[in-house]
Amino acid sequence: MPRIAYGILLSLPCLWPVPQAHAFTGIPPTVATVADEHRTSANGLPDIILIQDVHRHEEVQSQITAILLYGAHAWDIQNVYLEGIDQDAPSASHPLAPMKVHGLEKPSLYKQHVSAYARVESRKKAALRELEISRLLSHSFDTAEYSEKEYALLKRMLRLRMKPADYADYLHLNSMPRGSYLTEALSAAEDFYTLADDRSKVFAEALALYKGDGPVVAVVGGFHTQKMAEEFKRLGKSYVVLSPHVTESGYDDAYSRGMEQTISALHLR
Repeated sequence: MPRIAYGILLSLPCLWPVPQAHAFTGIPPTVATVADEHRTSANGLPDIILIQDVHRHEEVQSQITAILLYGAHAWDIQNVYLEGIDQDAPSASHPLAPMKVHGLEKPSLYKQHVSAYARVESRKKAALRELEISRLLSHSFDTAEYSEKEYALLKRMLRLRMKPADYADYLHLNSMPRGSYLTEALSAAEDFYTLADDRSKVFAEALALYKGDGPVVAVVGGFHTQKMAEEFKRLGKSYVVLSPHVTESGYDDAYSRGMEQTISALHLR
């Protein structure tokens, strides 16, 4: 399985001492904020620390490295688990932080997920065109079935830019607009998000089995963390979700190029 590149350390903020830090983690808000947490004890560190990744976003990769270096110093973190690496792959030393790197993926499920992405991408342009024609016709004949907000939701679905709350709204739409490419692309997109949830459960189960001292850290995409949090609660595990501070946008092209490389490497085209 190809290993996702997590970027290089572009700049490392000074973390000691830490002004205006979150009371629990010690991480300053200029590096990351706590997006979610579930505590089973008022004191001590959680069982699991999740870091939300924005794949191939250089600023985010810098912040993640800063968090890992801080975790090695302040929390005695010795192991980090990464999305995009096979669970059965041998552990390796992190190139920038003093800890071992392990994988979270089941290769067959990962390949299915990437395949769903490829199916959406191959139909996306034509599907968006069909969606726009559907929108224009419905307004022309005053038979609009969807609001502008709902059409925007459908566009995000086709572009695979959904947040968990968006996907929940999508699932509550009463019907789908018709069109050959549109129907196929939306079906593939639904597969993509179903498989994303399946991967999230696999990640959570792997982390729940961790037997080392202290907390374990995992770096995963932001869409995965909500489903993983639900699984941790079910398993009685405490956790914190850290969201790296982002000031720069425009990573979509880099993400798409990276996915195309993965599709090619897995011989899905």
